[in-house]
Amino acid sequence: MNIVNYYLGMSWRLLSPWGNRSDPFTGNTTFHYGIDFGIPLADRSSGNHNIPVLTPFTGPVHSTGVFGGRGITVVQRVEGTDILAVFQHLHRATVKKGQTLKPDDSVGLCGSTGRSTGVHLHFELRKYSSSALGSGVWGNPALFKIPQYDGGDKMETVVLDPGHGGDGRYTKYGAVGNGIREKEVVLDIARFCRKRLLDDYICKVVMTRDSDVDVPFEERAAIARRANASLLHSFHMNGFGDPSANGFETFIFNGTLQPSTIQNQHTIHNTIYSYLNDLGIRDRGKKRANFAILRLPPTSCVLTEYVFITNPREAEIIKRPGMLKNLGDVTAEAIAEALDLEKKVKPPVEPPVEPPSQPDELPDVQRKIGIMIGNEMTDIPAYLLNGSTFGQVHPILKELGYKVTPHGTYIKIWK
Repeated sequence: MNIVNYYLGMSWRLLSPWGNRSDPFTGNTTFHYGIDFGIPLADRSSGNHNIPVLTPFTGPVHSTGVFGGRGITVVQRVEGTDILAVFQHLHRATVKKGQTLKPDDSVGLCGSTGRSTGVHLHFELRKYSSSALGSGVWGNPALFKIPQYDGGDKMETVVLDPGHGGDGRYTKYGAVGNGIREKEVVLDIARFCRKRLLDDYICKVVMTRDSDVDVPFEERAAIARRANASLLHSFHMNGFGDPSANGFETFIFNGTLQPSTIQNQHTIHNTIYSYLNDLGIRDRGKKRANFAILRLPPTSCVLTEYVFITNPREAEIIKRPGMLKNLGDVTAEAIAEALDLEKKVKPPVEPPVEPPSQPDELPDVQRKIGIMIGNEMTDIPAYLLNGSTFGQVHPILKELGYKVTPHGTYIKIWK
């Protein structure tokens, strides 16, 4: 991956590449020693220009400051190299010199400081030296492959993608039928799936959405990329104008695939269907399609259509108590099997402690009495039980060297 892939994967726009261009101020042909990126159109149209500028690199902050016509700047040394990554025209820097950054950490907010024609990020690579901006331009950033550092963490990451959401502006509204909304039930299933995965398996889980919001396909793909996910599983319910349409099906992309995708679909499909088959749901098969959620993410993706909620019988199955949890659980098991996730070792369940046996009948309380210790009466209450209260405590006190004598309305404890 290079810097262009990185920002385009987050729906940023390539405004000006490396090389000769027409200067936006003079109109003359000049050489552009960097790459300019524009913020996503969705953020630009909303007026929210101060969005975070993320770094794809691991390494310390080399310097920060205002440098000539480039405005507010953050310079980061790329770990393991003699290269500096330079982020310029920021609205504000949010890091300090010496601070160590990891991939996808924010260096600041995008802005238009310095000699700028509008809100954008100017990015370039420079040769390392102790000076604030290094010792000259390294070259075209698009030719530099971003180093991958895993920090020794080999734990698999699963991205769960509840389909649709919100007003459907980006991903369409989703199926509705027989009192069920697709966007609502798939979110519940994904939440149950997340809980089961985290409770029972060693893995990380990331959600593309965890509320009723509509997330663009490009951002869902970017979430999977930033998470370095092993699998993205997209949750859906089918719908059709003909209420007789029915059945379960899964999809993968019909173009070039990640090597593990076909096997992942096979395992996930068969595991989930083994449960749905017992409910009388028919198998529509393992399919391939050019869906955006399957095409855009840089990882293995499987999309599941559990049933048709426009089919009255299948809608009633979905409405059964506990059904959404069951679907979440079986999907978690399917994902765990596909990725060969290691099960968590849980401590053995201790048997319940039996309460001490009680006599069938408690002794009768005859009357309340007092306790005298030495020659002083205390306010400690005692009760005369069948005339033998003092007899029950006498053996313990005797071991401590005390004597107990009854005096009608009180017990005297003395040495």
